[in-house]
Amino acid sequence: MTFHDFDEGRFQAELGGTIPVKLRETLADGSFRRRVLTPDSSLDGLPDALVDACAAHWTPDRVAEWRAALPDSTPAPLAQAKAEHLAAIRAEAGRRITAVAPDYRQRNVLARSVELLEAAILRGGFDGLTEDEQTEATAARAMWARINPIRQHSDVLEALAAAAPDAATLAAIDVSVGWPEEAPA
Repeated sequence: MTFHDFDEGRFQAELGGTIPVKLRETLADGSFRRRVLTPDSSLDGLPDALVDACAAHWTPDRVAEWRAALPDSTPAPLAQAKAEHLAAIRAEAGRRITAVAPDYRQRNVLARSVELLEAAILRGGFDGLTEDEQTEATAARAMWARINPIRQHSDVLEALAAAAPDAATLAAIDVSVGWPEEAPA
């Protein structure tokens, strides 16, 4: 390994050996910033002499060898299948939840529930709410009582899918069954 100074010693680069270039930059306050440069790194703001040294170090043949030795970033088939299965589970849960209450209604009920909770705390509990407020709070709890079992089933299916050891086990997890019945509002 060979260390080279650039820009009057402000930059020290370790060139030689493998493709990555270890770089140490001395900052104005005397502290150091370290980073590793590869052919994919931005060289903006670096001295021209350092950029030229990196270009000379990263010959096309060496870069090709280095890239060939990198692990494949393509997801493995099982990992890809799991991701697709998880997405299908979440989509089905989302469809069922929005059938109970559209997103805008969920947000409105959540906001109103916070207001009712604050009012109940200030007034000494649920009995301190007006009759209309108690009716609203009961309706919010009823909506949650319909949504929560859907979320719980989704959580179970997601855990099964994530733990599936192989494609056959994953395929056996049927996204369309086992959901709680959708009771009318």
